[in-house]
Amino acid sequence: MSGKVVWVAPHGNDANDGSTERPFCTIRRAVEASTPGDVIYVRAGTYVETIVINKSSQEGKPIILSCAPGALGEVKVTPSIEYVNRNPSGAVIGVHSAQHVWINGLVIEGPMGRPEAPVAETYGANGITFAGKAGLGCRVTNCVIYWNVHCGIKEMGHGGTGILMEGNVIFDNGTQSTDHGIYCPADGLTIDGNIIFNNAGYGIHSYSGPKHQVITRNICMSNKAAGIILGGGQNKVFHNVCAFNDMGIMYLRGGCSENSVKNNIFAFNRADCGYDNGGGKSGDPARNLDDFTP
Repeated sequence: MSGKVVWVAPHGNDANDGSTERPFCTIRRAVEASTPGDVIYVRAGTYVETIVINKSSQEGKPIILSCAPGALGEVKVTPSIEYVNRNPSGAVIGVHSAQHVWINGLVIEGPMGRPEAPVAETYGANGITFAGKAGLGCRVTNCVIYWNVHCGIKEMGHGGTGILMEGNVIFDNGTQSTDHGIYCPADGLTIDGNIIFNNAGYGIHSYSGPKHQVITRNICMSNKAAGIILGGGQNKVFHNVCAFNDMGIMYLRGGCSENSVKNNIFAFNRADCGYDNGGGKSGDPARNLDDFTP
């Protein structure tokens, strides 16, 4: 990778040049100043703002938005009261029609429970939203995402593909069964090594018909609907732990076929597995290559 390092710090100024000695004070300004191959380092602190990334980079030269070295878990981004009042369906971070964007090591706190937050929202009130075919070469890694009224991370179903979601902790998102930890209807996603718990709907919502996803090494616990819902085909679901959810894994009838579901642990759920058409148990679970018989 090649490019410059752009710095952000709570004591900075958006009239600065973004150097380590003269950092910006908002992440938004650093994103505006970034070009392919740049790394945006955010120093420890709380940033009351929302961010839209609508510029693409290229393979081998991603735009990286990351906590500064040594500040993992110490960079919080949360929306302002004014923003939530104006945009009840707005995301904390939106990646719009952009590719090769990496987001790393941020604490993303939604407004859920605050007086200005909507009671319920089923579209865009997410921690991170991918929209408008955003995705190829994008990554979300090592983030903590919580208190969002809809989902922790959501690909909006606009055709984003090839996103990596790895090593995140996603919890306490949503108020109803349509709100999830990760909502991922796109093909070719890799969802690996995340801890996803206590979300109002599903931990991982692989629906309605995504293909060629790799869902591995995740821990999905105490989600109100199920740890994983799988609606598409030709996906690989390996080495996950789904425990203390209403259901461990839910298959959706229709395009849910030719999946390989191997070496997972489903335990202490109300039911470890179900096969459903959305209205009741039905279908033939043998269409998927399971390591157990529901």
